[in-house]
Amino acid sequence: MEKIVKIATQWPKLVFAVLLLISAGAVLQLDKLTVDTSASVLMLADDPDKAFYQTLQETFGSDNTAIVYVEDKALFSRKKLQLLQSVTTQLAAIEGVEKVTSLFTLENVQTADTRLQAPLLIESIPETDAALESLRRTALNSPFARNILSSDGTATALYIHFRHALVGTAIDAHLVEAIEQAIAPLIREVVTFAPDDNTFERAFQIGAPYQRHLLATTLSSDLTLLVVLTLAVVLLCLGVYLKSPGSLLVLVVTAALSGLWSLACMALLKLPVTLLTALLPVLLIALGSLPGIRLLDHYRSSLREGQTPQAALWSMVDKLSPAFFLTFACSWLAVLSLRLNDILVLQQFATAASLALLFSFIITLILLPLYLSTFGHRLTPQPVSGHTAEPDPDRVTGSGLFGRAADALIQAMPTNKMTVPLLAIVLAVVLGAGMVAIKSNNDPADFLSRSALLQSRNHLVTERLHGMQTFTIVFSSEQDGAFKDPALLNEIQKVQDFIQQLKLFDTSLAVTDLLSHLQREAGGGDMPYYGFSGTAGPAPNYLPALWDSTAIKPFVSADYKQAIVRVWHHYTTSQDLQQALTGLQAYTDSLDKRLEVRFSGADILLAAAADSLLNGQVKSLAALMLAMFVLISLLFLKFKAGLIALLPNLAALAILFGVMGYLAIPFTVLTAPITVISLAIGLGYTLRLMLRQNEEIRTSAQDKQDIKRTLRTEITPILTSATLLILGFGVLLVADIKPIAQSGGLAVLILLTMLLANVYITPLLLSSMRFVTLWGMVTVNVSREIIDNCDLFKNMHTWQIKQIILLSQVQHIKAGTVFIQQGEVGHEMYVILAGTARVETVSTDGSRQLIITLHEGQVIGEVALVSQAERTADVVAET
Repeated sequence: MEKIVKIATQWPKLVFAVLLLISAGAVLQLDKLTVDTSASVLMLADDPDKAFYQTLQETFGSDNTAIVYVEDKALFSRKKLQLLQSVTTQLAAIEGVEKVTSLFTLENVQTADTRLQAPLLIESIPETDAALESLRRTALNSPFARNILSSDGTATALYIHFRHALVGTAIDAHLVEAIEQAIAPLIREVVTFAPDDNTFERAFQIGAPYQRHLLATTLSSDLTLLVVLTLAVVLLCLGVYLKSPGSLLVLVVTAALSGLWSLACMALLKLPVTLLTALLPVLLIALGSLPGIRLLDHYRSSLREGQTPQAALWSMVDKLSPAFFLTFACSWLAVLSLRLNDILVLQQFATAASLALLFSFIITLILLPLYLSTFGHRLTPQPVSGHTAEPDPDRVTGSGLFGRAADALIQAMPTNKMTVPLLAIVLAVVLGAGMVAIKSNNDPADFLSRSALLQSRNHLVTERLHGMQTFTIVFSSEQDGAFKDPALLNEIQKVQDFIQQLKLFDTSLAVTDLLSHLQREAGGGDMPYYGFSGTAGPAPNYLPALWDSTAIKPFVSADYKQAIVRVWHHYTTSQDLQQALTGLQAYTDSLDKRLEVRFSGADILLAAAADSLLNGQVKSLAALMLAMFVLISLLFLKFKAGLIALLPNLAALAILFGVMGYLAIPFTVLTAPITVISLAIGLGYTLRLMLRQNEEIRTSAQDKQDIKRTLRTEITPILTSATLLILGFGVLLVADIKPIAQSGGLAVLILLTMLLANVYITPLLLSSMRFVTLWGMVTVNVSREIIDNCDLFKNMHTWQIKQIILLSQVQHIKAGTVFIQQGEVGHEMYVILAGTARVETVSTDGSRQLIITLHEGQVIGEVALVSQAERTADVVAET
């Protein structure tokens, strides 16, 4: 750290030029950024079922579909059918469309004598009312119209199938606009208008491209709003706290450059902008500003103590280097631990956010010292935390808004020290019990639940036709021509019957629907024949002849070794879908052993990712806690130190997860980074208190007041940073994307809980601890004279000697100062680490007589300490 600061302060123009050059290069990369709102980034990165899903789409067609919903009481009038035919033609002409499925593309498969006929359901639009009514009845009886026509014949859906690879933000925007233009002239502007033959009562689009496009535009507007609000919050908080426009500008520029560089790296690494990118502004502007705030706080405190700007700068670098690095390490390790998740979007975010925090760390090290070395003399040396010459250890006596708030926080501490820990234990147990009810959700269909328009459209389609979500049941067999076998076809029918009995899904469609229709036709159209049976009627024999029909191609492979059932459902959370699938999975396991049955589809892959979400979060949190436990234990050379750092923050996590369970807030891809980052922030607060406590112990002679002084010194900076983070994450609550808003509320809760835990619980845990830091052991110098001459240290290793020195109070005594006075009762003994001292007796007339001169390594005052006797002489610092 010191070398970086030296470079920045010695060659400011060169450093500034390098920053500008890198930033200019970063700007040139921004046009390569892409936005990905597809479901694929929410899936497992290395899920083997993804390859199976892609193969399935190549065989049976893509499920990348849009839906145009049309509703009109006179849907089967000649005029309305002409409009519908025109729309079908226009939609089919859109570039990238493979096919359009509508009433005008369905085949009306039927038997004639012993032959099969498969004319279009509507070869030409009838002219008479009777013929139109006959067409309506025929459509309602068609098994393949079941998913596109309402039961009363007044609403229909047009399915627009796109090529599977036709996905992307710009492509989605183009497709949505093209569909909107095709249907716009057909929409009745005001529903109260009199019936109009040239428009439908309702007509709108919905489906995958529309949802992705809406998510992308909502994400873009959310990001813009969040950046503005976060910046406003940070400017307000830092303006109140720092009262220095220059310092404020440096922190904002640091966040801006960090964001720019990280976006450029995302472009170079081909990492897309996703939902999680919404957290980057908060990370960089709010979290990234905290180290700079701490450095500025110490710098101004040094000015207040009378140091020159140059001395204050190097004091800041020297004293805060370990804390600065450790604070960064906490946040960086937290973000990096998200790489342990198997979900692609979390891995991408871990890479992007870790780079952003690294850039923020480096730029802060460069820009802030550069600014302070040039303009530091202009800063007001007023006490930011607000101390008096003789501070009351029970009060902050702070100036300014944050000082007064910190003082109130201290004064609210209960007199009984056990009150808060006991309350925390009760809350952690009672609220933590709710975590067993936590559900995970990874379905983008639920992300836009705040969009009233989308939800109303989804609800209407679900109510009139079927749910908007789909999955596929895939039947496979190694047997040649397996699905010419009536017995295996009958197994498919049994699954469909079971689905109908479960009533957990909306509808299903398979080749057996066509075959049951044929058997029904062969039986003269009587209802008892409806429902395919492998032993009833000649339907299986018609199967090869039906291959030229488009009605069968989406359900049976060309070699008859694979067949599928498409299932429509209304579940918008992954866990609800998983629960609904449990019984179906058990039933398919009992089918003919010649069949391999698998569930596939985007919803299935998302549900599998949701299952791994909680497991991945456990791994991330466990890895972070283990890393921080080891780091802190090594840092303070005690396992107990690692436990003390974790305990209050783990209690806060338990409360958070319990609240999520009780309030039925699902665990999403946005919850994962919030929890690990918040844990890192809480650990950062604890580390600051531990480091300050270590410093106070080494410089204070009043052990009982150490933790009070520690809290009084650190409470205002901690409260300021916590307020900044709470307000910074709190702005996420205004987002229109539901998981982003939920993550903001959860962040506010856990940060507030961790603040209170570190103010009221951590000090109690630290009050009985004395720590030695690893870097203290490394940096403290013990001369050979002390090792060889000090009786106290005889037969000790250098490491042990250093521990004793660091656990003791180290005092720098000016020459001429009497630090042991004749006649006083001794409570301390001293070892001279550097310099010399005189032992003098004082006579009643005030004259002094030199007894001995003490040198490095000699011990003084041990007799009086052990016997509690009065000191027999003065000891005066000489050099």
